[in-house]
Parts: sequence; structure tokens; C-alpha cells
Amino acid sequence: GGGSGVGGGSGVGGGGGVGGGSGGGGGSGVGGGSGGGAPTCGAGEESPGLDGGVVFVPDGGLTGHVYVAHSVYPATGGFMRYGTAEFFAPGNPGLVDPRCTTSQQAGCTVRDCPGGDGGTQPAPDAGPRVGAGTVTMNLPNGGVSLTRQPDGTYFGFKLTTLPWWTCGEPIDVIASGSATGVPAFAARLPAPNLFRVSQPVSDGGSLPLTRGADLPVTWTPTSGVMSVAISSGNYNLHSLSVQCFVPGNRGNFTIPSALTQRLIPGDARLILGNSTETWVGAGAWNVQVNAVNFPDTFLLSVQ
Repeated sequence: GGGSGVGGGSGVGGGGGVGGGSGGGGGSGVGGGSGGGAPTCGAGEESPGLDGGVVFVPDGGLTGHVYVAHSVYPATGGFMRYGTAEFFAPGNPGLVDPRCTTSQQAGCTVRDCPGGDGGTQPAPDAGPRVGAGTVTMNLPNGGVSLTRQPDGTYFGFKLTTLPWWTCGEPIDVIASGSATGVPAFAARLPAPNLFRVSQPVSDGGSLPLTRGADLPVTWTPTSGVMSVAISSGNYNLHSLSVQCFVPGNRGNFTIPSALTQRLIPGDARLILGNSTETWVGAGAWNVQVNAVNFPDTFLLSVQ
């Protein structure tokens, strides 16, 4: 199935979704409790940007987004470091899918995309993007360079045997700038601490979930904002996703029965991710930078 709202736009904590934004993808494994190592540091505070700590808040101008992600990669027993970026052209509000509606229920966001076309029509496009030169993401133990794609977005990844971060290391995002697009900018933010999921626990298969039943989730308390999200259905037919944001140091959350009742029977995914974020100004663009950690993706069988 295609995406169903978990995996769009602006990362965890920014109100825009967990997942790949412009091509990065969502979580990367099946199973419980791998987590990439137990965090041992506190929640931490957001580091000042390389511009001296000035944080720019969107004011209705042009927008862009940079997404830095870290996840386990079960196929190799290691980790994936990846990133995406996109910067919207003047007059482009970003992806608006007329097939979908978004609503709030029980403090969570529900995205319902009914009446799909079975994949016979191309998915709505976010419209024209502009460049920002070369975009790199650097941490003390290595970095990732993003390559601009044919659709104007940026993407890059690297497979490693060691985590990209563990506890609040500084992440530097640097764009060289473009004379015909986004000027040069630099931003710094702390990495979200790694964490472990303790409930649910998976044996590698699909976990049964009864519609209308509460779904409790627990994790080791961690930094940043935690997103607890379920995507169900098939985007080309009918999909529905639920996404809830809670403080990472809370350590637990229950998706209420009223929300699981709305899920579409069949295969679904439960994705947990914590994040940090900052904003930076680049000429007329307000650029949101998110750093996100995904320890696991759990497969569900909604009944």
C-alpha cells in the first residue's frame, strides 16, 4: 500500500508527519526493542543555530524543509542514515491532496484518504521546487550529502554499522545556496536521544490489533517530541492514518479505542519516532529542520 499520511512533509514535532518528507521513507524494520542502543543522557536542550541562535518562525513567506533521519536497518544488522530536503517555489503551497481530509480527534491527527483511483492516476504533486545548492548533514561521526532529484527534491543515505548519534550530539545542516533559489544557510540542532520500545513486542510477524481496542505503547523516556502513528489501508484505494504527539520523556501513550475503531481492516504499520527541530531564515525562505530517530516499525493486522 502507499503512504497514508504517516510519511509526509515536515517530520515529527513539526506537525507534518513522520517519515520521509521528500523521498526518505518511514521506519525501517520489523520487531520490538532494537532501538539502536539505550540512551543514558537527559532530555537536553535545543542547541543554538550557527547564525548565533536566531530562530526564524514562519511568517507566511516561502518555505522549505530539511529532514535528518536515523533508523535501524535489519537487513544488515546495522543502521541507516538518510536525509531529504525540499524548498518550494513562489506561489507553491506544497502538497495539497484533494482526495484527503485531515481532522483532530482525541488530541491526535486523523488523515482519511477515501475513494482512491486504484493507482490509475498519478499522485498529486507538490509542485515546483527550487534549489539550495549542495546540502550536507554533518555529525561528529560522519555526514551525508544530499543529491538533487529530477523532481527538485533532495535525497541521500548511507548504511553503517554504528549509530549516527546516541545522545544529543550537534547536527549541522549546511546549504551552499543557489543564485536562482534559496540563499546559503546553516542550522544546528541537537540529535534526539535513541530509545527502546518495550511495548508492543514483536516476534517478527504481524501483531493482531482489534478495531475499537486501546493500543498501549511504552518506550524508554527520551528527549524531543515522540510521534506515535498508525497507517492503515492502501493510498490508491482507501487509507487512514492516526498520528499523536507526546513528550518523549513521558515514556508511554495509549492510542484510544475511538481511533483504532476508525482503522481500515488489513495490514497496517505502527511507527514510533522522536525528534528535535529548529527554524532558520534563508532570504525569503523559512526553513524547518527536523532530526528524527526511528528504532522500529511494527507490522499490524487490523481485525
